[in-house]
Amino acid sequence: MRGLYPNVDIFCNPYGQSGPELRLLFDAGNLPGITAVQGPAATSLHTDTLGHACHILKDLGELVWLNRIYGIDLLTYSDSPPWATDLNAIAQAIMDAHNASYGSQLIRASKFLIKDDDLPPINPKKRKLTFKSTKFQGQPSGIVEPDFGTPSDPTVAGATGGGAVLTVYKVGGTPDDVYTYDLPATLWSQTGNAALPGYKYKDSQGTEGPIKKVRMAKGTLVVSGKGDGIYELAGAPQEDMAIRLKLGSGIELCATAPARTPTTKFDSTRKFDGEKHSPAPAVCPPVPQDPPAYGSASQAFVIESERLL
Repeated sequence: MRGLYPNVDIFCNPYGQSGPELRLLFDAGNLPGITAVQGPAATSLHTDTLGHACHILKDLGELVWLNRIYGIDLLTYSDSPPWATDLNAIAQAIMDAHNASYGSQLIRASKFLIKDDDLPPINPKKRKLTFKSTKFQGQPSGIVEPDFGTPSDPTVAGATGGGAVLTVYKVGGTPDDVYTYDLPATLWSQTGNAALPGYKYKDSQGTEGPIKKVRMAKGTLVVSGKGDGIYELAGAPQEDMAIRLKLGSGIELCATAPARTPTTKFDSTRKFDGEKHSPAPAVCPPVPQDPPAYGSASQAFVIESERLL
């Protein structure tokens, strides 16, 4: 759909997961105040056999809507129904587990280059990251710049406060293979105009970290960084790398690239050089995480048990 209608915002809202998560808690005896699957609206999950929602199910669905459509931070949102169960945490867990590609722009990796120092004594200041996504052979990159003032605007003018998060990671790796960089709203600026919006991040002195520059305009994204904190290649080979750029509380751009061959030259402790003009992935690969301390059978509910009640 996004390919057919590149200028239209298309959302997928996983509020339907609310029912299964509450049912799993109910079956486990972890849903205080709810005494039946079907019955009175105040003490049940459903009002009838058709699945119409009772109060707790409606309240959980509303929290998912608030986050998905309006970017509300569920873990700090205070205007929540007074249930004994932490519905905010359940809603956040649903969103965390939601397939990232639904909220992503899947884009081409025209260039994905990481350099490291592998000669003792190792100098982390020599590390470099360069990423670029742009059109290729007449085909668009997949990038559609968000409008000014929306939840995806990373500047201070963004509807939900702006800022961005850049994540670089090894596909199928471990949590140690994940490097995350916060890019504060104060260092972003709008470029272009309302008809052709663009954005620029600049931190030449590295006051906020090693990411020096991000530029997004006219279907092109450029990211560059240098110094200590850039992805370390000591665990080579990487094989496949991914990058995500979450803009505000809105869209997240995602690209992947396999290493060029031969790996001895392009996937070593000195250099990762991704295949040029790697196409957009079919699905954004998940960021490696530690296994949850407690979870539902669906793995959508992944918060610690002490937060349930």
